[in-house]
Amino acid sequence: MSTETETITETVPGAPAQAKHTRAILIVFAVGLCAVIAAVLVLLLRGGKSADDSALPECNANNIAQFAYDDVYRYYLGYAESTDTVIGIWRENDDGVREKLLEDNALRRFRLCGDQIVYLAVRDGNYELCLLPKAGGDNRILAVLPEKEDTTVTEFDLKGNTLYYIYDNILDRLEIDSGTVSTVALEAFSFTVTDRGVYYSAADGIYLAKTGADPVRISDAANAMGLAMQGKWLYFRSPEGIFRLKDGAADPAALVVPDGMATSFCVVGNTVYYIRAVSEGERAALAADMAASQGIPEADALEMLTNVGHLFRVNGAGGMPTSVGGRYVAAFAMCPGHIYYKSGVFSRVFYEYVED
Repeated sequence: MSTETETITETVPGAPAQAKHTRAILIVFAVGLCAVIAAVLVLLLRGGKSADDSALPECNANNIAQFAYDDVYRYYLGYAESTDTVIGIWRENDDGVREKLLEDNALRRFRLCGDQIVYLAVRDGNYELCLLPKAGGDNRILAVLPEKEDTTVTEFDLKGNTLYYIYDNILDRLEIDSGTVSTVALEAFSFTVTDRGVYYSAADGIYLAKTGADPVRISDAANAMGLAMQGKWLYFRSPEGIFRLKDGAADPAALVVPDGMATSFCVVGNTVYYIRAVSEGERAALAADMAASQGIPEADALEMLTNVGHLFRVNGAGGMPTSVGGRYVAAFAMCPGHIYYKSGVFSRVFYEYVED
C-alpha cells in the first residue's frame, strides 16, 4: 500500500524513531475483536515472489485475516485515508491505484479464496459469513450465526462451492449450492483444507478428516493453532513452539522453533517468520512508558501490547533463529515483496518494516 503518513500517533515506547522511515497501510481496528487481532500484522517479504508460497495465504488468514494478495493486487480491510469513518475492503496495484470493493462498518475480517472474497461481518447480534467477487459487485450472505459471548468465527475458508468455518470451536462445512450444513469436527481450534482432506486440531491432537471416513489422529500435538500446509509439510504452533509434520508420513512432528514465546508465524518458501513475545516484565515496563507518554490507563496499554514482541526468522527445517530487527511488533501477516508491521492492537495502521 502506498499511502503516506506524516506522523505515527500510536507507537510502542522505546521505538520513537520508527516514524522516520515507515510507509503506512491504513487498516481498521475492530473493537469487538481485540483478542483475536492481537495476534496480527502484515509482513511482506523482501525480494521477488516465492516459487512456492502456498502456506502464506493460509498464515495471513490465520493471523490477521485483513490482508491478501494475488498477482496484480493487494487486498486489505480498513480505511483508505486517516480521515475515513467507514470501513472498506480495498484493492491496490503496484502503481498505487486503489479501488474500494465494499464498504460496511460491520466488516471484521476476510480472506481471498480464488476469485471470491469471503468476509465476516458482525451485525444485529449475528455473525455473517458473506461472499463477494474479488473484482467487486454483488455480495451475498452465506451463513448467519448468533453472536455469543467469548466466541466468534475464528477461521473460515472456501474451496469450490464448500465453505468451511470454525464457530464456537465446532468445524462445520456448508455446501453453498444446496445450503446443506454438516459437521466435520465437534471440537476444532484450527484447520486447513488440502487435497488429502481436512486437517484440524483438537485438545488431544491433530486429525485428518476424509470424506466418507472417520477422522484419523495423525499427531498427539495438543491444542495446535495456525495450521498451514507448505508443500508436503503441515506447520502449526503449540505452547512448546512451532512444529512441522510431513504430510502422509508416520514420522512425529519436528520442532522447528523451540520457543514457547513464539506467537503468530508465517511460512514463505523454506523460511518461517514469527513473533517472539517479550517477557511479562518487559511488557509491563512498555505499558507503563506508554501510559505516561500518552496519558492512557496502564491497563489499556497492557491490552494494546498483547503479544508484542520482535520478529525472527528461521529455516523451515529448523536451525538458529535470527532477528529481523529490533522494532516492537504486536502482530503480522505477509505478502512477497515487503514487510509491514503493527506496533499495538489499537493501531489503525500498518507500517513498512525496514530492517536495521
